[in-house]
Amino acid sequence: MNGTGTTFLYDRVTPVQEVAASNTTTLLTGLGVDEYYVRTGPTGSSSLLSDVLGSTVALADSSATVRTTYTYEPFGTTSVSGATDANPYQFTGRENDGTGLYYYRARYFHPGLQRFISQDPVGAQDGKDLYAYVGGNPLLRVDPFGLAWEYSQSSGMLIHVDDESGTKTAEGWGYAGAGIGLFNPAMQHVRDLGPLPQGSYTIGPQRDNTIFVRNQRVTLPGSMKLTPTGDTTCWGGRAASLFTEETTRT
Repeated sequence: MNGTGTTFLYDRVTPVQEVAASNTTTLLTGLGVDEYYVRTGPTGSSSLLSDVLGSTVALADSSATVRTTYTYEPFGTTSVSGATDANPYQFTGRENDGTGLYYYRARYFHPGLQRFISQDPVGAQDGKDLYAYVGGNPLLRVDPFGLAWEYSQSSGMLIHVDDESGTKTAEGWGYAGAGIGLFNPAMQHVRDLGPLPQGSYTIGPQRDNTIFVRNQRVTLPGSMKLTPTGDTTCWGGRAASLFTEETTRT
């Protein structure tokens, strides 16, 4: 009751500023989702050092000295050592709200329970368990939005569904086929030609992923790996890659 609240200013899906009382803290971010470089506040700047999942593992000051370190259990239970810091961006780059919960935009995640505390707002599109986190595989997968995205086979667009208003916003596009299979749902199960097959997938962290198209190696910088879940089959069980507007295709 006597605590001080913090207001987060977002640029679309990315936090860029925090305001607490009369103090303002700014973030230098990258092009990826939950990609943070420097957090600058009234007491100075800290560089956020992250692992492959985007979890902050350390904070370094302007002299490159590590002042604070973070360790995580598989589902995000967090331990902090070193200097006290108000940095909220911890497990998978999401905000630790100080109550033991992590904010994943559409809903909150409880590391101790290893589950979200509310149902997936878009329903049973990502498996039967509406509270599950990344299909029970937190060592390889992340879920930055806390919900399944809608994907259009006929356009390749990825749609974010606002959990409160139901408003749908185009956020990027996925692999939607090639040649005669381009934007052709009828060819969804044709390898290297059709669009991503209909079904449910879990999304991996943003990184440089390599795929093979017609036996040729293709690199998708800043892409995210999609792994089929449940009964979904993707070209013989293979994973797919998702890229955003900032991804360079080679």
